[in-house]
Amino acid sequence: MTRLRFYGGISTIGGNCIVIEEDETRIMLDNGMCFSKENAFYKDFLNPRTNNDLRDYLDLGLVPKIPGIYGRDKIRDVCASGLSANAEYLFKRDLISYEDYLEEHGAPYLSAFFLTHCHLDHLRNVKFMSPEIPIYCSAITKSLLKIIENLSNEDFLCYKKPQIKELKSGYTPGELCKKKSDIERKIHIIKPREIIEVPKSDLTFKIKAHPVDHSVPGAMAFEIFTKAGKRIIYTGDIRFHGHEHEKAISEEFLTEAQKNPDVLITEGTRIDDNQKMSEDDVFNNMLNFLHKDEELSCKLIIAAFPWKSITRFHTLYKVARQLNRCLVIQAKLAFTIHNLQHYTSLNLRNILHNDDLKIYLPRKRSMIYSDADYSRNKYNVSYTTEWSKNRDIELYSDLYDDILIRAYEINEQPSDYVIQLNFYDLNELIDIKPPEGSYLFNLKTEPFDEEGEFEEKVLMNWVHRFGLHYEKERYHASGHASGDEILAMINQLKPKKVFPIHTEHPELFQVPNVIKDIEQGKPYFI
Repeated sequence: MTRLRFYGGISTIGGNCIVIEEDETRIMLDNGMCFSKENAFYKDFLNPRTNNDLRDYLDLGLVPKIPGIYGRDKIRDVCASGLSANAEYLFKRDLISYEDYLEEHGAPYLSAFFLTHCHLDHLRNVKFMSPEIPIYCSAITKSLLKIIENLSNEDFLCYKKPQIKELKSGYTPGELCKKKSDIERKIHIIKPREIIEVPKSDLTFKIKAHPVDHSVPGAMAFEIFTKAGKRIIYTGDIRFHGHEHEKAISEEFLTEAQKNPDVLITEGTRIDDNQKMSEDDVFNNMLNFLHKDEELSCKLIIAAFPWKSITRFHTLYKVARQLNRCLVIQAKLAFTIHNLQHYTSLNLRNILHNDDLKIYLPRKRSMIYSDADYSRNKYNVSYTTEWSKNRDIELYSDLYDDILIRAYEINEQPSDYVIQLNFYDLNELIDIKPPEGSYLFNLKTEPFDEEGEFEEKVLMNWVHRFGLHYEKERYHASGHASGDEILAMINQLKPKKVFPIHTEHPELFQVPNVIKDIEQGKPYFI
């Protein structure tokens, strides 16, 4: 008997977590952060306690309470041994760990985990899961996980195992402290249209991967075949309005996936929105608007969009070229482009060698543009963060001629440039000093959430202080399919049953055999 259980993404956007069961074998699809729930408890400088994170999240209901998937030391702190019974509740939670489940049942609770794409609302809770659980994702997604590790404090490639150590020196020698060691996760690449069989012992599930278009590269949908003869399709996040070569990826998925699946689990982020703004529309709207300004030749053009959005980079680069301007990108995006350029589907090969593409170099530490200023933020000057004292640093300037550009160079001739600046880059306006009336375009790949509304209030103070012209309408191509596109997809696939998730409006799915009121953890028999 095949069963579905939903632990996240129910009547909310993000936080997807789905378990498919047959007999006593299970696989999981995504396990992500729910932004709306988390923002209800954490904001700005109020953050989760990093040495108690899973236990705090469990108490607040911010991660799925699923037995047998999380590491033992995430559930029961290594500090718990030898403590007073009155204090034990501080260090452990009532949940079966991966290790405990394995010892009791002789087999793991999960045989495999399948990750659709590299966004936190599908990925974040992986860092609490046991490193013994094999993870399957696209090659691009695995590369992005490595890039995230290099550019931030997040690390999804390794499991952080805490250990108790005795201090040998310092102010409190002999006292105990907690250190973390890395255990590498078992991350396997699943190729397009490849079929993975799990578990190897009895082949209960066969999973076929279908590339799809989304606002981050490397996204996949999964088609699951069970031993009982059932078939389930999970779209992950999907859209049909990227660049032409990207749209073709999602359309190919609809053509190749077998029709009439027993179940379609579909995202519905924009089920209430039929706007069909494409990447071509973003390009044309920007150009048409800018061409109307007779004084454009005296102004700088600024654009904000996420560093993982390769699609939006290509769109803005086309705009810059049409205006005969050089595109200046932030270092995180440059680092990503360099480390993804070997994927031919992304059209990035050798693009950083182009004369009309530059990397913005901010001032750090001593503020004098010394290479020593960037040892804590290596990606600003280097395409690798693995520096060694025994060999020369691998710098952008050695590989790409004249690619780094500084604020004063843009200030000298602002009309020569289009520059990517995001919310946390706004300090750079002080150094660049853009001319009055310069443009700031919001090209964020999703509309503002509640936190974004707060950011926008701060952003507008910067806009007014520097006399910028702020544009945010007509320049957004969502990473998610519109309502009409979702319904057309359902009609084409013709599923026997539909489960809408990743949506605040399941009631708008007016299709046959739809389950609109999904209950968390309830088994749905197929």
